[in-house]
Amino acid sequence: MLRLIKYFGLYLFVFCSFVNYGQSQKKIDSLTTIINNLPNDSNKVNTILILSNLYNIYSSKENINYLIEAQKLSKDIAFDNGIKKTSSILINNLYYKEMYDVSLKFCLDYIEYLEKNNFTSDRFKAYNILANLYTKQGEYDKAMSNYNLAKKYYLAEKEEIKYANVLTNISILYSEKKDYDSAMFYSVRALEIYKQNNNSAYMANCVLSIAEVYLNNNDFDRGKKRAFEALDLYSNMYYKHGMCNCYFVIGQLYNLNHNTDSALKYFNVALLYSDTLKMNFIKRDCYHYISNTYYSINKFKEAYDYNELFQAYQDSSELNTVKGKMLEMEVKYDISKKEDQLKEQEFEIVANNKQRNYLLMLIFVIFILFFISFKAYKNKKKSNELISEQKKLVDEKQKEVYESINYAKRIQFALLANLELVKNNIPEHFVLFKPKDIVSGDFYWATEHNNMFYIAVCDSTGHGVPGAFMSLLNIGFLNEAVKEKDISKPNEILNYVRKRLIDSIGNDGQQDGMDAILVCFDKINKTITYAAANNEPILISVNNLESEIIELPKDKMPVGKGERIDSFTLQAINIKSGDTLYLYTDGYADQFGGPKGKKFKYKQLNELLLKNSNLSMSIQMEELMNTFMNWKGDLEQVDDVCVIGIKI
Repeated sequence: MLRLIKYFGLYLFVFCSFVNYGQSQKKIDSLTTIINNLPNDSNKVNTILILSNLYNIYSSKENINYLIEAQKLSKDIAFDNGIKKTSSILINNLYYKEMYDVSLKFCLDYIEYLEKNNFTSDRFKAYNILANLYTKQGEYDKAMSNYNLAKKYYLAEKEEIKYANVLTNISILYSEKKDYDSAMFYSVRALEIYKQNNNSAYMANCVLSIAEVYLNNNDFDRGKKRAFEALDLYSNMYYKHGMCNCYFVIGQLYNLNHNTDSALKYFNVALLYSDTLKMNFIKRDCYHYISNTYYSINKFKEAYDYNELFQAYQDSSELNTVKGKMLEMEVKYDISKKEDQLKEQEFEIVANNKQRNYLLMLIFVIFILFFISFKAYKNKKKSNELISEQKKLVDEKQKEVYESINYAKRIQFALLANLELVKNNIPEHFVLFKPKDIVSGDFYWATEHNNMFYIAVCDSTGHGVPGAFMSLLNIGFLNEAVKEKDISKPNEILNYVRKRLIDSIGNDGQQDGMDAILVCFDKINKTITYAAANNEPILISVNNLESEIIELPKDKMPVGKGERIDSFTLQAINIKSGDTLYLYTDGYADQFGGPKGKKFKYKQLNELLLKNSNLSMSIQMEELMNTFMNWKGDLEQVDDVCVIGIKI
């Protein structure tokens, strides 16, 4: 017992002494002496983790040796928490040292351990790390496969921040592939989640990524707006590394706009930060951009001086790359040597484990005594327990209802149009889908049959759970019409769905049904036809470099029981390359908001679509979402929203 108190006091001393430590040899030496006097137990593992953090994460190899020792000890004493901590920190340390192949080996071994022991949450976190490693090695398909595993898990578990982090990593993957539209799409989705959770740090990273996409697309105004927005977020947190990156991106944007004075100003601020923070790659690139900027305004002496500094850093960077490879080989050798040394210590560990087992038995006895005392106390509070159980029962029922609705959401989302199918048939498009509640009466549907591609935007009667039931019924009848009845014309498909709805619901359904736009792309004849029930498609056509809005015809009757039950009209669309077709429900136009709390209305929506029609589809979606959220403000969303844009 005295020995237990001794080691507990020793560990407490270590913790208190090194909470605010810096990397100094004196502290490293002191902590090493303490570790040598500790038994092989969980305290020793945790203390080694403290020691490893004192070393430079980018260059030191000593921390790798200590982490491998702590990982081996954790495995020997079956310390699961220690295995998880040491493994994840070891993998990240190797990653920061750009030793991706060694990090990959440890990561795969770690995932095998997590799968074997059913540590589900840690396993999907490891999949995300594994995907980052594959991205760095250019194996994008393997990376995306692992990102999708993590993404599906976090979505199902409703872990929004972790889900958004995976989206951010996917955005980085697409940026490295130079697919900037896809990078923008995932960054925008992640940013919306961070905003909903008021997470400023992640918001800043996302906003800066969006600014860099605008920079790559030569869009100065939007890039500048986003870069300064990110700078404000970083400044409020006083996160200097992020501020440095912002100043560097702003400098590039001003260079893009030929504003050399502002460009030089921000490059010099970034240079000052990068020098203080030892961000050598930013420092080197600042020299390069400043040199080119001076050259563009005929200040050749200044251009030459900064180019000399850039070349010096370029040479230094190449030397550091060679040193990094040497460090990697040295670490690999040390890992092999350390594993041999640890095998020799196994006999000593077995002896120490006996002492640990006696200690665990003592703790177990203390726990039993505590449990008996606690049980006696609970018996005295039996009446309070009864109330607590009743409350728990009510909470569980509420949880069951909430979980059921969320499960219904996953079912509904699974039945919505497959985005890969849509992308294969319409490469340039966007889908803005924002339900009012957890489940939705609005839905978008697509299928492919007999060289015909169909896409629909529909608004079922109601929203929330009633609307979702109607949407599932409508989706089923659409699939039945095309796949089973082999109906090909959009108007006849809507006629069939209406008949099935009336026959199925009967008089009890009254006027339940849907408003819908169903478009058919004939791949053989290269024609586009549609049928529209109450909602009208919008075509923005380009003529003589000017764009105009064309409101296409519709039938003023629903797909369901209404005042009219005429046959729907088959409409043809004459579209040329460069035109854009928009399909939407009434949710966006009916939203209340703005300074006077009024409806947005269709006219304003169509003008917004016309204004943004020359932008890329992902940016159009972002502008629509931002406009909607700004208009809505603090007011409640009144209806489901669904908008699809199709560039021909």
